[in-house]
Amino acid sequence: MKTLQKTVVALFLFMATISLPTISFSQQWSTEQQEVLAVTEKIFEYWAERDLEGFMSFFHDNFMGWFGTDPFPNDKETLRELESLTLKNQKIHHYRLKPISVTITDNVAIVNLYYVAMREDENGKVINNSRSTETYIKENGKWLLLAWSMDRITID
Repeated sequence: MKTLQKTVVALFLFMATISLPTISFSQQWSTEQQEVLAVTEKIFEYWAERDLEGFMSFFHDNFMGWFGTDPFPNDKETLRELESLTLKNQKIHHYRLKPISVTITDNVAIVNLYYVAMREDENGKVINNSRSTETYIKENGKWLLLAWSMDRITID
């Protein structure tokens, strides 16, 4: 019964999250902030489509990211290896991004966001709720993901 309760609570939170409008804290995103958010959206789009090359094309060569329960941060090549396995073995049914803030200083942008995703792998369907901080650097006119820290939010 406890598993059923967790599933019901998770589905409720998932449905509540996807029905809420994007959070903007009563601000309008500037053109430059919209540019960075478009890159964030594109990264998740490629991830959901399981397009590894498209996904990785937005990562800086010096990328370093810490994801969920990983014991160590991953560099770009380690992330490529992990995602090549993950993307083959799962299907993304739905995801929703909720940008919270975008701070830009010169050629560096920090994006804080919340996201929820319903994915399916060999163990069945899973709903992930996560908060994320992404650090972008603009090189040659293109925003590239330099660092990413993501924490999953669990429902007990």
